[in-house]
Amino acid sequence: MNITCERSVLPRTTANIFIPIRCLILAALYGLLCLGARSAEIPTGEEGFKTTVMPFFKKHCVECHGADKSKGKVTLHTIGGDLSSGKGLEHWETILDVLKYEEMPPEEEPQPDDAQRQAVAKWIESGLRDYVSKGSKDKANKEKLAPIARRLTNFEYENTMRDLLGIDLKLIDGLPEDPIVPYKFNNTASYMLIGPEQVSRYKKTARRAMASVIVDPKKPEIHKTQQKWQPSGAERGAGSDEVNIWNNSRGTPGRGMSLKGFPETGEFKIRFQTSAILPPGINQVPLRFVMGYNLGVNSSTLEVAPIGTVNLSNNPDDPQIYEMRGRIENFPRETAKPKKGIPQPMTLTITPQNLYDDGTLNDENRYHYWPRQMEMPRIVINWLEFEGPITEVWPPLHHTQILFESPNRLGNPEAYVREVLQRFMSRAYRRPAMADEVARFEKIYALIRSEIGTLEAAMRETLAMVLISPQFLYHTVADDGAVQPQYELASRLSYFLWGSMPDKELMKLAADGKLEDNAVIEKQVIRLLADKRSGDFVHNFAEQWMDLHKLKTIPVNAEIFPRFLYYVSAGERKGTEVPYVPTIRDHMIEETVGFVAELIRRNASVTNLVHSDFAYLNQPLAAHYGVDGVEGLDFRPVAIKPQHHLGGLLTQGSVLVANSTGTASHLSCGLAP
Repeated sequence: MNITCERSVLPRTTANIFIPIRCLILAALYGLLCLGARSAEIPTGEEGFKTTVMPFFKKHCVECHGADKSKGKVTLHTIGGDLSSGKGLEHWETILDVLKYEEMPPEEEPQPDDAQRQAVAKWIESGLRDYVSKGSKDKANKEKLAPIARRLTNFEYENTMRDLLGIDLKLIDGLPEDPIVPYKFNNTASYMLIGPEQVSRYKKTARRAMASVIVDPKKPEIHKTQQKWQPSGAERGAGSDEVNIWNNSRGTPGRGMSLKGFPETGEFKIRFQTSAILPPGINQVPLRFVMGYNLGVNSSTLEVAPIGTVNLSNNPDDPQIYEMRGRIENFPRETAKPKKGIPQPMTLTITPQNLYDDGTLNDENRYHYWPRQMEMPRIVINWLEFEGPITEVWPPLHHTQILFESPNRLGNPEAYVREVLQRFMSRAYRRPAMADEVARFEKIYALIRSEIGTLEAAMRETLAMVLISPQFLYHTVADDGAVQPQYELASRLSYFLWGSMPDKELMKLAADGKLEDNAVIEKQVIRLLADKRSGDFVHNFAEQWMDLHKLKTIPVNAEIFPRFLYYVSAGERKGTEVPYVPTIRDHMIEETVGFVAELIRRNASVTNLVHSDFAYLNQPLAAHYGVDGVEGLDFRPVAIKPQHHLGGLLTQGSVLVANSTGTASHLSCGLAP
């Protein structure tokens, strides 16, 4: 479903200019409300207009919006009550908004009671529903072949698999890329179709996921590796246990720890003892660990992925022990080029990175010289250890949530399989699975089990088949059979605000028929926005809305703007981007995403999109914009002054660079030398 917040006519009143951003989100959800049943019986059509609406207007509105006055260019004494014709809809939408959010009548005027407001609002909602329904039928008759359902986008697919399976697996790389249509969102059915290649990729990805989720009864072999470093050479300025800015010598932790062995699947943890050498005036330094193959500026680097980041402020006299966790499957396994036809395994390496960046690291390439290194914060690592897979509880929770304990497991295996399928399929389909659907997969399980010896192996393959069914891959659509409108509404809410499947609370409300109440929906919208998963929605929305992917297509002139990206200065890859180090371009994307998220968190006025009294910055980006007093890589709201020429979206580097040539400067905002 495409949802738009645009409106062709808005009265130019202060009340409408300073609309809180959450009100816009609720307005965007109006299309969802159209699915709900009417929560109270009120007269509809012309009868309701005469008996409910016009008396309300005459008593509370026409004095300012009638024949003598027309504030905001809105008059109500002659407005028609036939919404199905489509006339005056923009006025009715505005009236609905000001009623629901009690913006009218003005505070100094007599106020109607809640029952009167709700009666008029429900009449308007009923009329708008009828108009939408009529328009949908007319359009359907004209475009019978147009797709009405769409598949999950890759973003939605990965989030849904995470919440369905209980573990966070990076699955997007295994799927064909979603189409990118400039200045359009990809939540359009005609864009989100499925072809043979995608079905094959979905099957492979589902099998990979189920191999991680359902484990074998026997505990796997545990792999452990530890490495220590000593501060030798510290008397000459820098010890062999230090991690500097990029340029790290052999034998130091900056070159990483190679694993002697590692598991195929499962959770792992790394533990390390560390501290920081901080020059005067610097209070912290970020330490990030990544895992990959042959990591290093002057080596043959393949793909790596971050494990986690900590900010260090403790000195070497007070070393601290930290722990980070991850999934081994999220670090792609690679192989080197074959030698004499024999595949050569690559060494998996865990590498620390000193990410301190004051915004000057590219100045005259000074970071390559030893004095420059000594001016910067350095990280001391005493030891680092790897352990995986973690088997503190076996089988792990994500396994027992699917293959749960039941008296039928041993007493009645067929009934147990039915129980497992019923529960899993109902969650995967985002509505109760029908008996015939479950029976179909019971037969599939029986066929697989006759060839595969264990319950776990047979269930992995069976549930992988569930995950390539249309009921999982396509968005829930209500019909006259299996799906009730409440389940469709629950899915629309969660995919709009989370980019993922409904949780237990939404499903329970749908099962109880409570999502027909607009007050319940509004409460759920606020709850969903408060959940950390709404960050996924904000990132996906902002990225598509602002076309942020365009930043990576602009060839920025490195000679004119040396700070924008970091480049390899020597060796075979001289002049190419330094891999796996955050750049100003990356920070600009995070600035825009974080700015939009901050407006939603504050429930701020939408005027902040044009002009705000704060910017959303970290230290490198603040230095790029010429804003002092910001330390660290973490983004936060920063008060700005007129001389900064910042505020709102249009001054942000992501917008300016994406619409530039990569050579022309945008003063202090986007590209600046």
